[in-house]
Amino acid sequence: MSVVVHPLSLADAWIAASALELGATLVHKDPEFETLPGLIEERLPYK
Repeated sequence: MSVVVHPLSLADAWIAASALELGATLVHKDPEFETLPGLIEERLPYK
């Protein structure tokens, strides 16, 4: 068994889990969300 670590804050983890559970598109500009498998996302431009 392998362990995959994703550096997310607790709040970001809840947001990602909610989007995954609902099949929703997560609109963000946070690079932490980019490594999550299965997440439907729309990336906003970074400054």
